[in-house]
Amino acid sequence: VFYVVGMLMLKRASEVGVGVWRATFITNWACALIFVPWWIYQGWAPVGLAMYWQPVVNAVVFFIAQVIMFLAVTRGDVSVATPVMGLKVISVALFSTLLLSEGVPWQWWCGAGLSAAAVGLLNIGGAAGSRKVGQTILLASTSSVLFALCDVLLQKWSPAWGPGNFFPPMYMCVGLYSIVL
Repeated sequence: VFYVVGMLMLKRASEVGVGVWRATFITNWACALIFVPWWIYQGWAPVGLAMYWQPVVNAVVFFIAQVIMFLAVTRGDVSVATPVMGLKVISVALFSTLLLSEGVPWQWWCGAGLSAAAVGLLNIGGAAGSRKVGQTILLASTSSVLFALCDVLLQKWSPAWGPGNFFPPMYMCVGLYSIVL
């Protein structure tokens, strides 16, 4: 619910002249600054410096997914883009199978399939007359897959970092990448 409300507010803000990219920049830096105290508390380097490529890569995937999602919302309809993000559930299950050492239980696949079916049923006949539907679906589904990859990489890499230590360098990188916005 918060995500949908946030996307609608962002869409409306862009229509009245508030820059989506400026809002994204501010949000990304706010997240980065929120995690800095935890990083300082933990001692800056809970893992060897050689492992810092992991949050850098995860931040790249997250940032690209975020930019593509905002392109979908600003160039198309929120009512089309948001439900397409339901593909993330299937993508997380798929990436979990490919990238994590343990397999995905059949119950997860059933849950992912039911979630995707629910999103589909909620949107039957809802997108008629929308502008740029195809472009919106392509952008939102690409973003969804990248967000899923980000989630699975986080699950794969963060245990070695300890509780909460992966987020500070990741969000600092996202903040730095946001400078291009």
